[in-house]
Amino acid sequence: MTRGRDGAYGRNMVAYLERTISRCRVVGVSRHFRRSPMRMSQAIIQFKNELHKDEQLRKTVEKIQEVLIKKGKKKYFITIA
Repeated sequence: MTRGRDGAYGRNMVAYLERTISRCRVVGVSRHFRRSPMRMSQAIIQFKNELHKDEQLRKTVEKIQEVLIKKGKKKYFITIA
């Protein structure tokens, strides 16, 4: 776990993807990352706002979503390194 900006940005992206693709509740996402549900909710909203502003980021996230959805029957486990 990292508390640096790069780590937080990656965590926010993964939390956003987890929330949008698997429809996981924020409480589940927050437990996974060991953060408060309020903070994870804010992070997901913040990342969503970034997507609206940054077209390149939006395209990248859409590609990631396509790959994850295409392989939807496989389970993905996020490991904490």
